[in-house]
Amino acid sequence: MTRSDTRWIARAIVGKTENQRGFVLLTVLWFIALLMLIATTFIMSVRTHTRISGNQAHSIEARLNADAAVRLIAYGLATTPETAYRLSGRSTDGNIFACQLPDGEVALVSIQDHAGLVDLNAAPPELLRKLFISVGSQPSDADWLANAIVDFRDPDNDSLNGGPEISAYQDHGLLAGPKNGFFQSRWELDQVPGMNSNLLESIEARVTVFSRSDGIDPDVTPLDLQLSGNEIRKTQGQTFTIIAEAKSGRRGRFVRRAIVRITRQPGSPYQVLSWERGLNRLSDRSTANLPIRACA
Repeated sequence: MTRSDTRWIARAIVGKTENQRGFVLLTVLWFIALLMLIATTFIMSVRTHTRISGNQAHSIEARLNADAAVRLIAYGLATTPETAYRLSGRSTDGNIFACQLPDGEVALVSIQDHAGLVDLNAAPPELLRKLFISVGSQPSDADWLANAIVDFRDPDNDSLNGGPEISAYQDHGLLAGPKNGFFQSRWELDQVPGMNSNLLESIEARVTVFSRSDGIDPDVTPLDLQLSGNEIRKTQGQTFTIIAEAKSGRRGRFVRRAIVRITRQPGSPYQVLSWERGLNRLSDRSTANLPIRACA
Protein backbone atom coordinates (compact mmCIF):
# COMPACT_ATOMS: atom_id res chain seq x y z
CA MET A 1 0.00 0.00 0.00
CA THR A 2 1.42 3.32 -0.99
CA ARG A 3 1.54 6.42 1.11
CA SER A 4 -1.11 8.09 -1.06
CA ASP A 5 -3.47 5.15 -0.47
CA THR A 6 -2.97 5.51 3.25
CA ARG A 7 -3.80 9.21 3.09
CA TRP A 8 -6.96 8.52 1.07
CA ILE A 9 -8.18 5.95 3.61
CA ALA A 10 -7.49 8.33 6.51
CA ARG A 11 -9.41 11.13 4.84
CA ALA A 12 -12.35 8.77 4.23
CA ILE A 13 -12.43 7.70 7.86
CA VAL A 14 -12.27 11.30 9.11
CA GLY A 15 -15.07 12.37 6.71
CA LYS A 16 -17.28 9.51 7.84
CA THR A 17 -16.72 10.42 11.48
CA GLU A 18 -17.59 14.08 10.83
CA ASN A 19 -20.78 13.05 9.01
CA GLN A 20 -21.76 10.88 11.95
CA ARG A 21 -21.10 13.75 14.32
CA GLY A 22 -23.27 16.06 12.19
CA PHE A 23 -26.10 13.55 12.21
CA VAL A 24 -25.89 13.15 15.99
CA LEU A 25 -25.83 16.94 16.45
CA LEU A 26 -28.87 17.35 14.23
CA THR A 27 -30.68 14.62 16.16
CA VAL A 28 -29.85 16.30 19.47
CA LEU A 29 -31.08 19.67 18.17
CA TRP A 30 -34.36 18.12 17.02
CA PHE A 31 -34.77 16.42 20.40
CA ILE A 32 -34.14 19.69 22.25
CA ALA A 33 -36.68 21.48 20.00
CA LEU A 34 -39.22 18.75 20.74
CA LEU A 35 -38.65 19.09 24.47
CA MET A 36 -39.07 22.87 24.21
CA LEU A 37 -42.33 22.41 22.29
CA ILE A 38 -43.64 19.96 24.91
CA ALA A 39 -42.60 22.28 27.73
CA THR A 40 -44.24 25.30 26.07
CA THR A 41 -47.46 23.37 25.47
CA PHE A 42 -47.46 22.20 29.08
CA ILE A 43 -46.91 25.72 30.40
CA MET A 44 -49.71 27.09 28.22
CA SER A 45 -52.01 24.27 29.36
CA VAL A 46 -51.22 25.01 33.01
CA ARG A 47 -51.83 28.72 32.51
CA THR A 48 -55.16 28.05 30.77
CA HIS A 49 -56.23 25.62 33.47
CA THR A 50 -55.21 28.10 36.17
CA ARG A 51 -57.16 30.89 34.45
CA ILE A 52 -60.25 28.68 34.06
CA SER A 53 -59.99 27.54 37.66
CA GLY A 54 -59.67 31.15 38.78
CA ASN A 55 -62.73 32.18 36.77
CA GLN A 56 -64.71 29.25 38.19
CA ALA A 57 -63.68 30.20 41.71
CA HIS A 58 -64.79 33.80 41.14
CA SER A 59 -68.10 32.60 39.66
CA ILE A 60 -68.74 30.38 42.68
CA GLU A 61 -67.89 33.19 45.08
CA ALA A 62 -70.22 35.56 43.22
CA ARG A 63 -73.06 33.01 43.36
CA LEU A 64 -72.55 32.45 47.09
CA ASN A 65 -72.57 36.21 47.73
CA ALA A 66 -75.75 36.71 45.68
CA ASP A 67 -77.45 33.84 47.52
CA ALA A 68 -76.35 35.25 50.87
CA ALA A 69 -77.74 38.68 49.99
CA VAL A 70 -81.14 37.20 49.05
CA ARG A 71 -81.37 35.19 52.27
CA LEU A 72 -80.36 38.15 54.43
CA ILE A 73 -82.90 40.39 52.69
CA ALA A 74 -85.64 37.76 53.11
CA TYR A 75 -84.82 37.37 56.79
CA GLY A 76 -84.89 41.15 57.26
CA LEU A 77 -88.30 41.39 55.60
CA ALA A 78 -89.60 38.59 57.83
CA THR A 79 -88.37 40.12 61.06
CA THR A 80 -88.99 43.84 60.41
CA PRO A 81 -92.29 45.58 59.62
CA GLU A 82 -92.23 46.59 55.95
CA THR A 83 -92.84 50.27 56.69
CA ALA A 84 -89.82 50.36 58.98
CA TYR A 85 -87.85 48.37 56.41
CA ARG A 86 -88.56 50.96 53.72
CA LEU A 87 -87.68 53.79 56.08
CA SER A 88 -84.25 52.20 56.49
CA GLY A 89 -83.57 53.06 52.84
CA ARG A 90 -84.27 49.61 51.38
CA SER A 91 -87.23 50.17 49.07
CA THR A 92 -89.68 47.42 48.13
CA ASP A 93 -90.94 48.95 44.89
CA GLY A 94 -88.37 47.42 42.56
CA ASN A 95 -85.79 50.20 42.77
CA ILE A 96 -82.15 49.16 43.04
CA PHE A 97 -79.95 49.74 46.06
CA ALA A 98 -76.57 48.41 47.17
CA CYS A 99 -76.31 46.23 50.24
CA GLN A 100 -73.23 45.23 52.16
CA LEU A 101 -72.68 41.66 53.26
CA PRO A 102 -71.10 40.86 56.66
CA ASP A 103 -67.73 40.15 55.00
CA GLY A 104 -67.71 43.59 53.39
CA GLU A 105 -68.68 42.53 49.86
CA VAL A 106 -71.37 44.64 48.19
CA ALA A 107 -74.28 43.32 46.11
CA LEU A 108 -76.84 45.13 43.99
CA VAL A 109 -80.37 44.35 45.17
CA SER A 110 -83.93 44.93 44.00
CA ILE A 111 -86.99 44.07 46.13
CA GLN A 112 -90.48 44.07 44.65
CA ASP A 113 -93.49 43.71 46.91
CA HIS A 114 -96.10 41.75 44.95
CA ALA A 115 -98.78 43.97 46.46
CA GLY A 116 -97.62 46.51 43.87
CA LEU A 117 -98.15 44.13 40.94
CA VAL A 118 -101.25 43.06 39.03
CA ASP A 119 -102.45 39.63 40.14
CA LEU A 120 -103.48 37.56 37.10
CA ASN A 121 -105.90 35.51 39.18
CA ALA A 122 -107.63 38.31 41.08
CA ALA A 123 -107.43 41.52 39.02
CA PRO A 124 -110.73 42.66 37.46
CA PRO A 125 -110.87 43.40 33.72
CA GLU A 126 -110.54 47.19 34.19
CA LEU A 127 -107.25 46.86 36.09
CA LEU A 128 -105.91 44.43 33.50
CA ARG A 129 -106.96 46.89 30.80
CA LYS A 130 -104.95 49.67 32.47
CA LEU A 131 -101.95 47.35 32.65
CA PHE A 132 -101.97 46.72 28.90
CA ILE A 133 -102.47 50.40 28.10
CA SER A 134 -99.47 51.23 30.34
CA VAL A 135 -97.21 49.14 28.07
CA GLY A 136 -98.49 50.70 24.84
CA SER A 137 -101.53 48.67 23.81
CA GLN A 138 -104.39 50.47 22.09
CA PRO A 139 -107.54 50.76 24.28
CA SER A 140 -109.52 48.34 22.09
CA ASP A 141 -106.68 45.79 22.15
CA ALA A 142 -106.29 46.27 25.90
CA ASP A 143 -110.01 45.55 26.40
CA TRP A 144 -109.78 42.37 24.34
CA LEU A 145 -106.64 41.11 26.12
CA ALA A 146 -108.04 41.85 29.58
CA ASN A 147 -111.18 39.85 28.74
CA ALA A 148 -109.05 37.04 27.32
CA ILE A 149 -107.16 36.71 30.61
CA VAL A 150 -110.39 36.55 32.57
CA ASP A 151 -111.74 33.95 30.12
CA PHE A 152 -108.59 31.87 30.58
CA ARG A 153 -109.07 31.65 34.36
CA ASP A 154 -112.87 31.62 34.82
CA PRO A 155 -114.73 28.29 34.97
CA ASP A 156 -117.24 28.91 32.15
CA ASN A 157 -116.85 28.54 28.40
CA ASP A 158 -118.43 31.84 27.35
CA SER A 159 -116.07 34.56 26.14
CA LEU A 160 -116.36 38.10 27.48
CA ASN A 161 -115.37 39.13 23.96
CA GLY A 162 -118.44 37.35 22.56
CA GLY A 163 -119.09 33.79 21.47
CA PRO A 164 -117.59 30.58 22.85
CA GLU A 165 -114.13 30.85 24.39
CA ILE A 166 -112.74 28.02 22.29
CA SER A 167 -113.29 30.00 19.08
CA ALA A 168 -110.74 32.64 20.07
CA TYR A 169 -108.19 29.93 20.83
CA GLN A 170 -108.76 28.20 17.51
CA ASP A 171 -108.47 31.52 15.66
CA HIS A 172 -105.01 32.04 17.27
CA GLY A 173 -103.84 28.47 16.71
CA LEU A 174 -104.11 27.50 20.39
CA LEU A 175 -105.63 24.04 20.26
CA ALA A 176 -105.63 23.41 24.00
CA GLY A 177 -108.32 25.99 24.71
CA PRO A 178 -108.75 27.94 27.96
CA LYS A 179 -107.48 26.52 31.23
CA ASN A 180 -110.63 27.49 33.15
CA GLY A 181 -108.49 27.62 36.27
CA PHE A 182 -106.01 29.84 38.07
CA PHE A 183 -102.67 30.83 36.59
CA GLN A 184 -99.87 28.93 38.31
CA SER A 185 -97.17 31.07 36.72
CA ARG A 186 -96.97 34.33 34.83
CA TRP A 187 -95.42 32.36 31.95
CA GLU A 188 -98.82 30.76 31.30
CA LEU A 189 -99.74 34.05 29.65
CA ASP A 190 -98.32 32.66 26.40
CA GLN A 191 -101.36 30.34 26.35
CA VAL A 192 -103.75 33.32 26.21
CA PRO A 193 -105.06 34.39 22.77
CA GLY A 194 -103.57 37.66 21.56
CA MET A 195 -100.39 37.42 23.63
CA ASN A 196 -97.06 37.55 21.81
CA SER A 197 -93.44 37.45 22.97
CA ASN A 198 -93.00 41.23 22.93
CA LEU A 199 -96.15 41.85 24.94
CA LEU A 200 -95.27 39.08 27.38
CA GLU A 201 -91.80 40.55 27.88
CA SER A 202 -93.35 43.97 28.53
CA ILE A 203 -95.66 42.84 31.31
CA GLU A 204 -93.96 39.79 32.86
CA ALA A 205 -92.26 41.87 35.59
CA ARG A 206 -95.51 43.75 36.28
CA VAL A 207 -97.74 40.80 37.08
CA THR A 208 -97.93 38.14 39.77
CA VAL A 209 -99.88 35.06 40.75
CA PHE A 210 -99.04 35.38 44.44
CA SER A 211 -100.57 38.58 45.86
CA ARG A 212 -104.20 37.33 45.73
CA SER A 213 -105.28 40.97 45.63
CA ASP A 214 -107.79 42.55 43.26
CA GLY A 215 -106.05 45.92 43.62
CA ILE A 216 -102.63 47.52 43.95
CA ASP A 217 -100.75 49.19 46.79
CA PRO A 218 -99.60 52.47 45.22
CA ASP A 219 -96.75 52.82 47.75
CA VAL A 220 -94.87 49.84 46.33
CA THR A 221 -95.92 49.70 42.69
CA PRO A 222 -93.47 50.23 39.81
CA LEU A 223 -96.44 50.78 37.50
CA ASP A 224 -97.60 54.13 36.20
CA LEU A 225 -101.33 53.49 36.45
CA GLN A 226 -104.20 55.87 37.11
CA LEU A 227 -105.82 53.91 39.91
CA SER A 228 -109.37 54.52 41.01
CA GLY A 229 -110.31 54.42 44.68
CA ASN A 230 -111.64 50.88 44.57
CA GLU A 231 -108.39 49.61 42.98
CA ILE A 232 -106.15 50.81 45.83
CA ARG A 233 -105.21 48.24 48.44
CA LYS A 234 -102.98 49.25 51.34
CA THR A 235 -101.57 45.96 52.50
CA GLN A 236 -98.76 44.56 54.58
CA GLY A 237 -96.46 42.82 52.13
CA GLN A 238 -96.50 39.03 52.17
CA THR A 239 -94.74 38.05 48.95
CA PHE A 240 -91.61 39.59 47.46
CA THR A 241 -89.35 39.13 44.47
CA ILE A 242 -85.75 39.62 45.53
CA ILE A 243 -83.03 40.01 42.90
CA ALA A 244 -79.39 40.16 43.97
CA GLU A 245 -76.35 40.60 41.73
CA ALA A 246 -72.86 39.98 43.09
CA LYS A 247 -69.46 39.98 41.43
CA SER A 248 -66.04 38.62 42.26
CA GLY A 249 -62.83 39.46 40.47
CA ARG A 250 -62.95 40.71 36.90
CA ARG A 251 -65.20 38.04 35.41
CA GLY A 252 -67.15 36.45 38.24
CA ARG A 253 -70.74 37.70 38.27
CA PHE A 254 -74.01 36.06 39.28
CA VAL A 255 -77.66 37.12 39.54
CA ARG A 256 -80.08 35.32 41.84
CA ARG A 257 -83.84 35.83 41.46
CA ALA A 258 -86.07 34.50 44.22
CA ILE A 259 -89.70 34.83 45.23
CA VAL A 260 -90.33 34.48 48.95
CA ARG A 261 -93.47 34.52 51.07
CA ILE A 262 -93.21 35.93 54.57
CA THR A 263 -94.60 33.54 57.18
CA ARG A 264 -92.99 34.81 60.40
CA GLN A 265 -93.15 31.29 61.77
CA PRO A 266 -90.61 30.32 64.45
CA GLY A 267 -87.67 28.62 62.80
CA SER A 268 -89.01 29.34 59.30
CA PRO A 269 -89.76 33.07 58.96
CA TYR A 270 -90.12 32.89 55.16
CA GLN A 271 -90.94 30.35 52.45
CA VAL A 272 -89.09 30.18 49.14
CA LEU A 273 -91.60 29.97 46.27
CA SER A 274 -89.10 30.32 43.44
CA TRP A 275 -85.28 30.13 43.30
CA GLU A 276 -83.65 30.63 39.93
CA ARG A 277 -80.74 32.25 38.17
CA GLY A 278 -81.61 35.77 37.05
CA LEU A 279 -81.47 36.48 33.34
CA ASN A 280 -81.09 40.27 33.52
CA ARG A 281 -78.30 42.09 35.32
CA LEU A 282 -79.23 44.88 37.66
CA SER A 283 -75.95 46.54 36.69
CA ASP A 284 -77.30 47.03 33.16
CA ARG A 285 -79.62 49.66 34.63
CA SER A 286 -78.47 52.99 36.05
CA THR A 287 -76.64 52.18 39.30
CA ALA A 288 -74.44 55.25 39.76
CA ASN A 289 -74.10 56.78 43.24
CA LEU A 290 -76.29 54.20 44.97
CA PRO A 291 -76.35 54.41 48.76
CA ILE A 292 -74.99 51.33 50.50
CA ARG A 293 -77.19 49.70 53.15
CA ALA A 294 -76.67 46.64 55.29
CA CYS A 295 -78.24 43.57 53.68
CA ALA A 296 -79.80 42.48 56.96
